[in-house]
Amino acid sequence: LIKKEKNPLIYRHKGQWLDIGRPDDWEKADAIFRKKPRVFLP
Repeated sequence: LIKKEKNPLIYRHKGQWLDIGRPDDWEKADAIFRKKPRVFLP
């Protein structure tokens, strides 16, 4: 999908699901979102 410039529907960060309710995961998710804003579903 990435080579075809398609965005995946879900995203895993280093094999771990992100839980935005946790402050440390929120920081990781925020950093990823700033680089690739279309990677997360609303």
